[in-house]
Amino acid sequence: MKTDDPEKSTAKKKAAFLRDFGKYGSIARSARIAGIDRTTHYEWLVRDAKYKAKFELKVLMASDAERDALARLVREGFFTPLI
Repeated sequence: MKTDDPEKSTAKKKAAFLRDFGKYGSIARSARIAGIDRTTHYEWLVRDAKYKAKFELKVLMASDAERDALARLVREGFFTPLI
């Protein structure tokens, strides 16, 4: 008989949420993909300092990526074919 360790399950969900947040930048979408309610993310932020630090790093990285993409658009423009 196999018993699931709740701590391992939670750790997997946290990892999945952080991975998807890094990819999509959306709390609601990341929560849905990780199989949690979005309020669970906020509870983790309050209760788990390591999780909070990892999430804040993801936010900074996403912010930098968006800034880079915006700078690229300013430099190169956006090609729209006129056909």
